[in-house]
Amino acid sequence: PLADTTLRTVPLKDIIVNERARKEYGKIQELAESIRKSGLISPLYVTESPDQPGKFILNAGERRYKAAILAGLAEVPVQSALGLSEWMAWLKS
Repeated sequence: PLADTTLRTVPLKDIIVNERARKEYGKIQELAESIRKSGLISPLYVTESPDQPGKFILNAGERRYKAAILAGLAEVPVQSALGLSEWMAWLKS
């Protein structure tokens, strides 16, 4: 297969949010409170950064990412595609 997907926990500080960030987050305070009580149930979707080792690019879940920050989490579960960053770097070349 092209990439192996895996579920892991990573520090929020290691996640890079793209410039195409959302402008509206809906009821983000309510989501943050839910995350405080129950944790982040659905993982964020990331790929490894081809330019910054140990960093991840957020592909989906920006609202959950922002709510996790508001909830005071240090780490979040992510679904990442290992090996996909090399493929993406090849596409850019």
